[in-house]
This record gives sequence, C-alpha cells and structure tokens, in this order.
Amino acid sequence: MGGDPTDEASHAGCIDEWGLAVWSPSASVGLITGHQLDRRRGRVGYWWCLARRGHRLLYVADWEVRARPSDGLAKGEQLWAEMLCEAPLSQWTIGNETNAVALDDPDDVVMGARGEPTPVACDLEWYAVGSRPVAVDDGYAHDGVVHGAIEIAGEPSLAIEEWPARRWHRWWSDSDIRWSPAPLPTAMAYADGRAPVLGPSGMVIEYVLTPTGWAVRLPLTDDVE
Repeated sequence: MGGDPTDEASHAGCIDEWGLAVWSPSASVGLITGHQLDRRRGRVGYWWCLARRGHRLLYVADWEVRARPSDGLAKGEQLWAEMLCEAPLSQWTIGNETNAVALDDPDDVVMGARGEPTPVACDLEWYAVGSRPVAVDDGYAHDGVVHGAIEIAGEPSLAIEEWPARRWHRWWSDSDIRWSPAPLPTAMAYADGRAPVLGPSGMVIEYVLTPTGWAVRLPLTDDVE
C-alpha cells in the first residue's frame, strides 16, 4: 500500500478514512481532522479539532452525515467540509465551513462536547515535498506541508504558510466499523495542546501537540461509561 496513485480514491466494499494533521513550526498551534466514508451505510463521519496554546479547544464531530457522490464531501446541517485530491500523491485541498464548539476543558468531549458555538472555516492546500508515502496499518501516510488560512469568528485570520503536515488514507472491510488512532507517533512529552476525539464506537482517542508536532497520547483509548 502507499505507492499507487489510484489508492487515493475510495475502495469498493470498504470504509475509507482520509485524514490530516498539521502544526505550526513552534508546535503551539495544530489542526487535526478526519473524514470516514461508509458507502454501505450511506454515511460519512467527520471530525475537526484546532488546538492553540492559551486558547480553548475548537471541536467538531458528526458521525452521521449523509454520504454524497463525491468521496471527499461531507455536507450536513450547518456543516460543509471537503478533502479533495487535486493531484494524486502530490496535492490535496482541505476545507470546511461549520460551527465548532469552544471547550474550556478538552475532557468535555466525553460529556457531549457542550461548549460555546463558534463559526469556523478553513481553506488549506497540502503539498508533498519530495517524500514518498509510507505504509501504515490498513493504508499509507504521506508527509508534506500545508498553506492556507483558518477563520475563527471574532478573531484575526490564522495564516498558515508551509507548516509541516502528515496526511493519511486507510481502508478496511465495510463490515468492520473501526475507530483507531491516526498513524502518528505516540506521545512521551507534550505541551498544553490537547484534542480528544470521541469516535463512532464510543471510545476516545486523545491527540496532543508535542515539540515535534501531533502525537497520540497513551493510553490510546478509553471506554466511555
């Protein structure tokens, strides 16, 4: 897996997941997002988290968006998002317009993610920078850089210029709904950027900003009582 441009698209009889993790060079700001397509059920799962040192976590998650003909489109009530392949293994567009919730405590994700509604939008371009995709469990990951901007209601635009980023694509049998950590390093030390995500199986995976970017914090998952 990982070297064939045709693998960028969805796979028949499978659930496909596309994701992106991007962070500032200082690792004080990070965006991590994923898009999971289940054609058999006609559903898309979408999640998006923006962590910033000294700010509340901005969080979006909806696991019951109606699937559209386009692989990378998630469109629901007050949600529009896309992950669009512009050039296989070279360039992707990642965008959204929606209402996030601003959470004082990231652990509130487990309690239903009730926070202050906050309009957000992002318009990003991911580019490969000479590296090749690498095989990971169920798919591949590909390192590159991101350019673009994130808009947050009531704040100046957050400009992103050549921030390091990892993109991934994984797929598995459509009879096997999964919620597993993104193909990122595990965390040994981290700053104050935390982004727990509640998945479709009722389990939480926590992502954290480390000095070298996004990582998965151990333990990987916790059951939600």
